[in-house]
Amino acid sequence: MNSDRSPCAVGANARDGGSHKLALSPWCGLIKVTKVLMQATLAILLSPALPAMAAPAPDIDLKLSCSNSTGEGAARVILADSGEIRIRQGQLLAFRWESSLHRRTHGFDCSMDLSDKLELQPLESGWRVSPEDAAAARMERGYDTDRGRVCLVNLHKKGDTLHIAPSCPALCGSRLDFAELEVHLPSGRCTYYHPTE
Repeated sequence: MNSDRSPCAVGANARDGGSHKLALSPWCGLIKVTKVLMQATLAILLSPALPAMAAPAPDIDLKLSCSNSTGEGAARVILADSGEIRIRQGQLLAFRWESSLHRRTHGFDCSMDLSDKLELQPLESGWRVSPEDAAAARMERGYDTDRGRVCLVNLHKKGDTLHIAPSCPALCGSRLDFAELEVHLPSGRCTYYHPTE
């Protein structure tokens, strides 16, 4: 007689038609589940640390009112930016931005607001705002020069500072682009990156 048995087998003396019948112990399933759990736990402990989940993009609540002037006389340049940006829980609730550059005899403007059918995309530390169709938004303004279809505004929040980095010639008249600036949110103080453009 073969004496090898599974540790889960019981009832080896039961007979039916001359053949042995082996039943499974009720503890057998528990032993197998415990073994699987131990193996899974060991695999987790030995595996490299799992990367932390990315933090959600931050809320933004900003009322923008900035200006800066450089140069003297005919070379004087005045920059002025005003508007509002409000993003909460991934929803763009308000967006209005007017960015102007004035020289002694003329001025150039760029503008963007919710009527441009803006889309919101999360970034690692903020948001990207862009119109659904920049070329169509430009045509609605009546601009007669083709400035392409590029229009996006990156909003990077770090602590109490919001960096506004535009690349949107499509929604500007004769000006090359909106102003790039940094805003200290508690005080509203602005710093222009290129104060003569």
